[in-house]
Amino acid sequence: MKIYKWLIGLVSAIFFIMVIAWLSSYFHTPQAQWYMSLVKPEKMAGALLYDICEIIAYLFTALAMSKLIVKRIFGMPFVFILSAGILYVIFLACIFSLHNIRAGAVALAAVLALDILVILKTLFKEPLCALFYAPVFCWHIYLFCTTVFIALHN
Repeated sequence: MKIYKWLIGLVSAIFFIMVIAWLSSYFHTPQAQWYMSLVKPEKMAGALLYDICEIIAYLFTALAMSKLIVKRIFGMPFVFILSAGILYVIFLACIFSLHNIRAGAVALAAVLALDILVILKTLFKEPLCALFYAPVFCWHIYLFCTTVFIALHN
């Protein structure tokens, strides 16, 4: 019975991740002329590496969410992960649709704050969930650093 609960949790989490990924792909247009003209860091991830890291982040988010779903923890960590996903879409919309790097950096700072709260809230109650969410946090730190660099140099 436990494996079925885990699978239901995983399917539910993957559904949410797919919605966020679909919305993200709608706004994410790195080949736009405006974005190509920005000054970017030398060590910035290329398009393929970015896509691979996004997929990995989505998978780890789904694992963390499914762990919370199976344990029936629909409290603050769950809400924080959902909110971080929505704010991530807002981050992409700010940068690629509104062409406002600074607003994107603010949205991503809010995502980082929520990531920290997720890890702190789950670290002692569900350490496996915190471990699953750690790579997502690292990816968001990288994105925040590159976004701040772009905002400061353009």
